[in-house]
Amino acid sequence: MQNGDYIVFLDSDDCLYSEQVLQKISDVIGDSNIDIVYMGFEAYGEYVSGTFLPTEENSILMNRINGWNYANVWDICWKKDFLVKNNMKFIEDRYYEDFLFYIQGIFRAKSYKIAQFPTHLYFSGRLESMTTNITYKKMQDFYYNISKLFEFFEEVTDEYKEELIEFAKQHNDYANRLLDLIK
Repeated sequence: MQNGDYIVFLDSDDCLYSEQVLQKISDVIGDSNIDIVYMGFEAYGEYVSGTFLPTEENSILMNRINGWNYANVWDICWKKDFLVKNNMKFIEDRYYEDFLFYIQGIFRAKSYKIAQFPTHLYFSGRLESMTTNITYKKMQDFYYNISKLFEFFEEVTDEYKEELIEFAKQHNDYANRLLDLIK
């Protein structure tokens, strides 16, 4: 693996778990040519706390859609060539922009490995987050991104369509709960 072959994202409420974590991820990748690495994280905060690690079971596509509660691009290490080849881009000027990126990425990935150790520290409940500072703009973006999911629906094989619909329902229900907080 060459420097820059893989990308790890960080949000404003994340940091790398340790100074050695990038080397540990590199060791997991080794000489393979995999598309993604599912990574673990430790969460601290008002809404989520604990250690969340990928396993063989929760890394199966079906479980990543509806069994893994965190649709985050930052708990995946992405092969740069995979992102370029699949024209993977974030929706610009929208909140919750990683929602569609995550789903498209896990569906399009042909190969993966698992880093069964925390790679990130996630601090939930920060003041500017989606769940603590709800605005009409954020809600509009949330629903917009759910609607964009159905444009991706045609790429999905029949075996996963029901799961993807359930994923959309869960996120729509979550958006509705957030919207109730504005009232």
